[in-house]
Amino acid sequence: MTAIQQCPNSDGLIVRLFNPTTEALTETIELPSEITSAERITLEGESKGALSATGQKVTIALPPKRIETVRIV
Repeated sequence: MTAIQQCPNSDGLIVRLFNPTTEALTETIELPSEITSAERITLEGESKGALSATGQKVTIALPPKRIETVRIV
C-alpha cells in the first residue's frame, strides 16, 4: 500500500497500491469494519469496475509494474 485517504465526496477510503515486481500479485485489504462495496477507480475517481468484498476484506489482483487505486465503502 502506498497511500490511503478519506474519500473527499463520501464515506469510505481511497487506497492506492503499487506492485513494483515483474510478477502479478494478489493483495487483501482488511478493515476493522464491514465493507459495503469496493471498486477499482482511475486517478480521477471514475469507476473501472467492482471488486468482490467479503465481510471486512477485499482482494485485488495487481498486474506487474502497475499502480491500482481502490475505493472502499
